[in-house]
Amino acid sequence: MLLIGIGNSSVAFALAYMPSSLVALFIAALPAWFIGLDWLFFSKKRPSHLTVWGLVLGFTGLFFIFDPFYLLHPDNVVRNYPLWPIAVLTAGSIAWAYGSLLSPRLDTPPQLTSSAIQMLSGVVVTALMSVVLERGEWHSVGEMTARTWLAIGYLVVFGSLVGYTAFSWLVNNAPPQVSATYAYVNPVVAVILGWVFLKETLAPHAMFGSAVVIAGVVLMTLRKK
Repeated sequence: MLLIGIGNSSVAFALAYMPSSLVALFIAALPAWFIGLDWLFFSKKRPSHLTVWGLVLGFTGLFFIFDPFYLLHPDNVVRNYPLWPIAVLTAGSIAWAYGSLLSPRLDTPPQLTSSAIQMLSGVVVTALMSVVLERGEWHSVGEMTARTWLAIGYLVVFGSLVGYTAFSWLVNNAPPQVSATYAYVNPVVAVILGWVFLKETLAPHAMFGSAVVIAGVVLMTLRKK
């Protein structure tokens, strides 16, 4: 419920009101929530200086990649958008990080069974929230194209069965500083895949930001098993 039901739903909801680059930047702050909540409520271990510098470097690099305020592209017009979805994103990020930290401390079934239960319970919570918040939009399901269904199928296989199961294993078998780095690595992978498969332009600021992100991840994982 915490990870998929609240965490994922907050992102989907915020995307309807805010630019995707800004939403992605907020989600990229997840490592800070991971390490902060772990320090305050779980391990009680103060993060090392290397971890803190890794956090700062990673977030700085992602700022260059996403350029949410068009500082690197002044020609683009910044759209007006409300600020209240930021509170939704913050709540979702805290729920995701707290649930991830709670997972290894619970008596759960075997890994695949546990991941399946998490995804099923997340579906129930998300569907209920959709009924309440989007009751007038359900007709759009019937308007989905074959391309849309293929995209959903891809996300089911690689985003959920592979990606989420891998993440679920990681939070139960690695320190929070290591498992939290996925939020920094994902955008870099997306930039590279867009360049390789979609022939997207690999802008200098994205290349620089990716290098800074990787440096931050190295600092966060240094001296970790």
